[in-house]
Amino acid sequence: MKTYLKTHLLDFIIIGSLLFLALISLIIIESVANTKSVKAEIYLKGELVLTIDLDKETTEKEIAISDNIKVMVKKGAIKVVENNCPSGFCMAQGYSSSPAKPIICAYHGLYIKLISNNSSDSDIDVVAG
Repeated sequence: MKTYLKTHLLDFIIIGSLLFLALISLIIIESVANTKSVKAEIYLKGELVLTIDLDKETTEKEIAISDNIKVMVKKGAIKVVENNCPSGFCMAQGYSSSPAKPIICAYHGLYIKLISNNSSDSDIDVVAG
């Protein structure tokens, strides 16, 4: 057993340092991704109704968009909490904080578009899944 460890010690050191570098890279990437600035543009029947800077929101608050539609805003995310459309799919989507996941209610013509100031998010062409 000792001869095996002696002959493969360099392999263990290389693999361990690669795993350590991968972990450090992952931590750095996640910390940079969490510092992006996100704004929500709320459109109703094609018209821009409201723009909200989601990073400046410190507490959860409810905002009425129209008589039938209310959204809940918290730091970095937005969701539809009240809507009288038959399907209710827009409410079931929950919170969205990514430009790749807009909130849409075709029944009322509601479209919530999230815009990030992070340049890497603007390179997204298609989101599948």
